[in-house]
Amino acid sequence: MAVRFTPSSSVIAFLVTLFLGVSSSLAVSPKNPGELVEQQAQEKDDRSGWLLTRISELETERDELIATLAQLPRHDPVVFQNHLGFHSAFELSEGEDTESPHTLTFSFWRRQFIRSIALAPATSPFGPADEAYAFPRRFKVEVLEEAAGEYSTVVDWMEEDFPNPGAYPAFFSDIELWADEIRITVPKRDENGDYVYFALGEIYFFGGKPAQPLDNVALWNGTSISSSDSFSLLPHWDVEFLRDRVNNLGFPVMENRDESRKDMIIIPEDGPELPEEIEIIVDFSAIGSTVGRMDIWPAEPPKDLALLGFGFPEDVTIEFSTNKEFEGARGVAPQAIISSRRTAFRSLFSARVRPLKARYARIRMSGLQEVNGRRILGLGEIALYRKDGSLARGAIVSITGVPEEYQEELMRLQDGYSWGRQILSELEWIKGLAERRPIDQRLALVRRELGTARKAWRSWQRRLLYMGGGVLVVFFLGALIMQHRKRKRMLRRLGERITRDLHDEVGSNLGSITLLADDLAGASEESDFKEDLDDLSLMAREANASLREIVWGSEQKSVSLSDLLKKLIERAERVLRGVELKVDLPQNCPDVEVPLTAKRHLIMFFKEVVHNCARHAEARKLSLSASIIDAKLCLSIQDDGVGFDVSKRSSGWGLSNMKKRGEELGGEVDISSKLGEGTLIEMRVPLEMLSKEPKHSYKTSN
Repeated sequence: MAVRFTPSSSVIAFLVTLFLGVSSSLAVSPKNPGELVEQQAQEKDDRSGWLLTRISELETERDELIATLAQLPRHDPVVFQNHLGFHSAFELSEGEDTESPHTLTFSFWRRQFIRSIALAPATSPFGPADEAYAFPRRFKVEVLEEAAGEYSTVVDWMEEDFPNPGAYPAFFSDIELWADEIRITVPKRDENGDYVYFALGEIYFFGGKPAQPLDNVALWNGTSISSSDSFSLLPHWDVEFLRDRVNNLGFPVMENRDESRKDMIIIPEDGPELPEEIEIIVDFSAIGSTVGRMDIWPAEPPKDLALLGFGFPEDVTIEFSTNKEFEGARGVAPQAIISSRRTAFRSLFSARVRPLKARYARIRMSGLQEVNGRRILGLGEIALYRKDGSLARGAIVSITGVPEEYQEELMRLQDGYSWGRQILSELEWIKGLAERRPIDQRLALVRRELGTARKAWRSWQRRLLYMGGGVLVVFFLGALIMQHRKRKRMLRRLGERITRDLHDEVGSNLGSITLLADDLAGASEESDFKEDLDDLSLMAREANASLREIVWGSEQKSVSLSDLLKKLIERAERVLRGVELKVDLPQNCPDVEVPLTAKRHLIMFFKEVVHNCARHAEARKLSLSASIIDAKLCLSIQDDGVGFDVSKRSSGWGLSNMKKRGEELGGEVDISSKLGEGTLIEMRVPLEMLSKEPKHSYKTSN
């Protein structure tokens, strides 16, 4: 069974776009420092300084770069142990000219039109795959057309360092010159005078007629290579390895993967078994052009099995012929391009032939792999390349020895895909990798900046969160404080209202009780009843005075000493009846604020004194004196009453309470009295202690 393949219009359009896109206003890689400056001038960062806007712009640019990379070749550098490329001599040989540079010269068997030049870096087998090894920092590329008689410099980096390409090729386009010879020159000494060596992995000269792209003419028979000096160590380094198609750039496929594209996998589970040898016939006469190369790609393992080269035969032979019977067929030993373990492909068999007008190719495969004791076959693609290096489609492929139900699998051998990725020509691949380098670098930069911007935004979010939390806490505390103050105002107003009500209602009633008790006492003839009425009147007067003091004291936490003394005199006037008061207060009373506890001690002390005078002294005169002596408040109360014997112990709390209150105020109280001569009570309290809260308050009885 034979299947014919024809390229789709979209594929043709894609190839035309790539081929016509080789020429550009600027080379993919700058051919001189001036072009580099011009490229860098086009890469200005005009992104916003606002974090969120910058993050959005960076995300947009990242997505655009990823989408662009999906349309470029896959970059999957590998490390080889052999065929590393060309290496210049490590040191000067004896008698060698120290001023002459390193040179590599490519001579063509006939004049070629060169459109672009690419230099692929070498990779050290002991280093990472994504770093170039000994790529020349300074060099120039010259083209010689014998008719012109002199070299034309097309790439010149002799005065400044060329940007290190890493694991990407340096691709110089827009050469557009006829060449009989191309020379690459590298200085032997750097700017410090030290000897330098260099290495290259592969060299590409893409040429052809001015209006038609062509394959890498460095591979053509008749092209010779010579070097001024070299380090040759087979199978690692040799000048011929510059065109052996073995490099560290990976495989010529697109980055974007098409999951609908599958490779040919034949695994017979029952029925006829595959023969020991498989024969595939490729009829490429419909291509209409001379075949220059054939590549046989391995297949992708099914179900993501970690098996490289799954189903690929051990032995492959290829013959080309102009007739179906393969009379006079020409055999070609395929070159196995062995990759490292890092890449998905085990082997890519490439058969390069001298341009010939063959119509058929016969591929014989033996040494098939086995699964569960049955032979299997796995192939990704049979890629045919024309003389000009482009992929050819439209060949007819037939296979013998394969069960009928697997014949349709042949359609996958020339669909232009392997492992779900589109296969590219060398020109598309090398140029695309060079175009990819600044995009990969830009993407890495954008990702770093995006990570930094996101980190900064997260930091700002945390700060805003903390600030917002702080504002909320402050607001909450402020609300609590305002609520507390509002409640205090409400309580104060309630207290004021209660005290006013007490003053108005209770005070009025106490006044009425006093008047009534006095009237009844005046009208009564019984001494015991009259005495009780006098006591009732006294209690009412004291209660009324105390009520007034409560109302007065509730309005303020502290009071001036002068106001307090006036209140004491006011109590005496309200409580005492029929007693002449003599008051002597200091003219310039010190400005001392008496706190609540000290104020209460003084009031309660004075209350006890006045009460005793009104109840027991039977005095007609009472002298009240306050003075400031030696920074002390000296308070003296003297009556002309009946007096008492100070030596006798009192059964009540009054006298002892007065002394204790004086002690708690930090002062002292003296009480002197004689029967029939009255009583003198003196209190001396330091002003300094009077202005402080006593350490022990309310220990005494109230």
